[in-house]
Amino acid sequence: MHTLIKGIPLTLGANTYTLPPASLGTLELMAERLDKINEAFASGANFSHRDLFFVTDLATACLQRNYPELDRAQVAQHVGLENVIDVLQMCMDTSGLLRQKLEADAQEQAAQAAAGEGGKLGESAGTASSLTS
Repeated sequence: MHTLIKGIPLTLGANTYTLPPASLGTLELMAERLDKINEAFASGANFSHRDLFFVTDLATACLQRNYPELDRAQVAQHVGLENVIDVLQMCMDTSGLLRQKLEADAQEQAAQAAAGEGGKLGESAGTASSLTS
């Protein structure tokens, strides 16, 4: 298996995939449709059904960077109204900021779990306070 491109975990059915951001080639091929989506976001307009279906095409292209064997039908079966906007945002995570935030949140949760109920990791149990007059 090849090294996966960094991305965001996306669960489709019983499988979790690493969804990398869109490649420049994908952005170029889908630029007109992406511009339409961006305009809708900016203006607060509603999306058409075709706009929503486009997210399946975009997500499939992104996932195929890591999983060339994955086909559109598999993606379409598991991207629904409950996650379509999240999937779109994951695909457009061009700077990696969303992925980095999710990774940082996971690390913080792990640190809190390791610290237990006794306080936060790295804090001493008793710190003397300075006297004031």
